[in-house]
Amino acid sequence: MPETKEFIWLTNDLVFKHVFSKKEIIKDFFNSYLNYIKSPLRITTVKVTKQKYMQNSNIKLHDYYLDIVLILSNEEIVNIEMYNNFGETECKKSLVYASHIYSHQLRKNEPYKNIKKVTSFNIMNGDFNLSNKDIINKYELINVINHEKILNESIE
Repeated sequence: MPETKEFIWLTNDLVFKHVFSKKEIIKDFFNSYLNYIKSPLRITTVKVTKQKYMQNSNIKLHDYYLDIVLILSNEEIVNIEMYNNFGETECKKSLVYASHIYSHQLRKNEPYKNIKKVTSFNIMNGDFNLSNKDIINKYELINVINHEKILNESIE
């Protein structure tokens, strides 16, 4: 029987999860990114969720499907998501995922000073708002009046 091969992009969610579910691959990939941006940080923990979601106890709330969560050497949390097409809906989804991780870090009575920064690292096809001309784009929370960054160590 002849073997057929089909090219499937890494941006396909199943391909992405299959390739990056191997912890040595995701560590090598993201540590290479950290080297590229000249960051001294390194990955200490990798959590891969295979078609698993974080279900809410309230059935009226939306469930969250996460791909890969990394913990860096400064305890920063990085959520890695793959998007075949990236538009307004996916941008909102990315913010929701990062906000969910950010807001669910602390145990009851734990002080807010213990909360760690959360970065949503999106690998994508598409050019949301025709503004993603560079290979790496960075979005942060800012004060729209004075354009100063706010909560530097919160969500990126």
